[in-house]
Amino acid sequence: MKRIFLLLFLSQILACTSPDSRVTITGEFPAENAEVWLTVEQDDETSRYTTYIKDGKFQIKIDSVEKGVYNIIIGWARPFDKRYFTYRDKKGAVTRVYKPQVLKYHSINKKLYINPAQSLTYHISTEKDINKEFIDNLDSVSYMKTNLLRLRTASDAEDTQLFERLDSAKEYFTGYTRYLIFDSLYNSSKRKDKIDDDFIGQAIKLNIRENYPTLLKTRREIIKNHLDNPIAAWDILDIGNDQLLAEIDEYEKLLEQMKDRAKESPYYKQAILKLSALKRPLVSGETLAFPTGYAPDGGEVNFTPAFHRYTLVEFWASWCAPCRVQNPDWNELLYHYKDKGFQILGVSLDVSEANWRKAIESDHLDDWIHISDLGDGFRGSNALRYGIQAIPFNILIDQQGRIVTQNIRPAELGKFLEKN
Repeated sequence: MKRIFLLLFLSQILACTSPDSRVTITGEFPAENAEVWLTVEQDDETSRYTTYIKDGKFQIKIDSVEKGVYNIIIGWARPFDKRYFTYRDKKGAVTRVYKPQVLKYHSINKKLYINPAQSLTYHISTEKDINKEFIDNLDSVSYMKTNLLRLRTASDAEDTQLFERLDSAKEYFTGYTRYLIFDSLYNSSKRKDKIDDDFIGQAIKLNIRENYPTLLKTRREIIKNHLDNPIAAWDILDIGNDQLLAEIDEYEKLLEQMKDRAKESPYYKQAILKLSALKRPLVSGETLAFPTGYAPDGGEVNFTPAFHRYTLVEFWASWCAPCRVQNPDWNELLYHYKDKGFQILGVSLDVSEANWRKAIESDHLDDWIHISDLGDGFRGSNALRYGIQAIPFNILIDQQGRIVTQNIRPAELGKFLEKN
């Protein structure tokens, strides 16, 4: 079973295919010796590749890239001369602390959509003309100035161009409009000992309340004119459950009007699953639809609720630290109550089969029944089908597959099994 998923990227990869089929990514960024990296997971192997920016530029050629969203990470260190950090302590007093560190590390990321069938070249640069001095002096406030700092991607690919329009609107909201609110709050405050941290959190909350509805409306207007493009469906997947539910009729209409490549894309099918889950949330007493996917060995999963008095359907992943911390507690319950009809069905949101298998072995989950669609994390079919936005998450079902409760904790489940 072959699974490919790229999480972070930019590197030098040895040529193994025709140069004419390789995607070329060029870029400009004014941080000298900045590191750019990517992680590739393919055929159960994970490889990390890195490259460095020279004279403000980089060029990467990548083989065998599937169309999809990729995340570029650029990181760099600079001498930290001041070595003082100012913050407000628990008592509310402004505190200035000396930190004897030599370097301070910054990073910036950029999402872009690659479709090799439409274009093999992509160029990344800053939206505005910024210099090394600006980059070296970034702080928590200047990071919000996305009108200056935002990276953009230029390409002939139609999908990339639409993705860029939507991404630009989102970046403007998450950065610059929040900065404008922060700036207003800071300048209007009469507080004598004010510091940046006093206003950033408040600015974030006000920005969501005042500007997020406008952002969503802008995005809807953009995709209304591109209902044949897969990115239109992808954008719906990028909206939170609460916001989708508030305007669910609008988004259902958009999906109904999609056609051609948009309707044929996996994003469309995922969006349908997501909206369906929002309209029919999990309810106690209803029968749980069985998760889809494969066992760790690639075979079919043999699970029947009727064979077990109670089954904990536990959603987890190898990369989820709280999940891993909790696994020994589930193992202990399974050890004590398995002979009384208790079972655990682990539904993994992993994208890497190798990492999934390794976590099963490391956490000694041999007595669990395991299944995963090895999809795209929270955009995988199982996460979307049940409306899951965070893990660990679980559903307890009975012999008929009916939902008993959700998100039960180990101590609570122990008491329940003892009584039942």
